[in-house]
Amino acid sequence: MTQLTRKQQQLFNALSIVVGNAMYALTVVLFLMPSGLITGGATGIALAFNKVTGLPVSAVLFVVNVAMLLLGWWVLGRRFALNTMASTVLSPFFMALWERLLGNLVLTDDLVLNTVFAGFGIGISLGITIRAGASTGGMDIPPRWC
Repeated sequence: MTQLTRKQQQLFNALSIVVGNAMYALTVVLFLMPSGLITGGATGIALAFNKVTGLPVSAVLFVVNVAMLLLGWWVLGRRFALNTMASTVLSPFFMALWERLLGNLVLTDDLVLNTVFAGFGIGISLGITIRAGASTGGMDIPPRWC
């Protein structure tokens, strides 16, 4: 197995963070939103707010992520905040993009299929993001200072 240079590893990690966040947002838009399912964390808060107020999921997610980023910066320091900043912006950005591009696309009305595909999609996308050394922002931040 060949060893990546430092620059190659940084580029790979950056690409992994972008792909992980894009996949995460796509999973939410394709499987959770159409079926009315709610996940945990900041995305779950955004989905719940959407159901109650009608506000866009991406906008609420952005507000929650920024609030958690600022709290993380204050509690955990500048270095942590800089590492998390990309996901704080990328996840809501991709959510808004997929909402706009895919509209109200419903792949299946089967709640079990939506649950299974959402679980796989979220698990894989979070794994890609975390393996790259980042978090998805939001509610990944509070447990880090406990």
